[in-house]
Amino acid sequence: NCPAPGLCKHILAAVLWLTVSEPKRGAQAETFTPETLGPTLRFLMTSRTFLIVLIGFWLTTFTNYATAVWIPPFLARVHHLSSAEIGTYAGTFKGLCGMAGTLIGGLVVAQISRTDDRWKLWAPAIMSGLAGPVFALCFLTNSFAAMVTALALGSFLVGFHLGPIFAITQTVARPSMRALAS
Repeated sequence: NCPAPGLCKHILAAVLWLTVSEPKRGAQAETFTPETLGPTLRFLMTSRTFLIVLIGFWLTTFTNYATAVWIPPFLARVHHLSSAEIGTYAGTFKGLCGMAGTLIGGLVVAQISRTDDRWKLWAPAIMSGLAGPVFALCFLTNSFAAMVTALALGSFLVGFHLGPIFAITQTVARPSMRALAS
């Protein structure tokens, strides 16, 4: 914790400026001409892989945000937790386990897809599909321990897709389309 965040930010910026050399512009990227919105959307919407990824991402993200909004009132009404307890449980299990799922998902998919690219789609789809029954258990059990365990596991599973999905999006899109594709 920095007592003066503005000062700490400037110190960190100075350390980075002095120790990290910036790569030459264009050295790491292909040269491309930016494309307009229409051709970009046509290209992306005719890519079967992109459409599958987009639909899966929509469905998983809908579930993720819906549970994030619904968990606090659920914990208050069903498990009679205080606001502080809700923040602790929801933040710890939904937040940390979701981040762990995101990081581990990227690592796992990078490893298992080395021999078969289809795992880049299958692994996130399987993990996201498993999240539904786990969240159902979370919300239907009377056991507080089972609820917290299912919340943690469901959050991990629903976070698993993020790294692989953004990587696929960047792979499918042309360099001039990657920002919009994301």
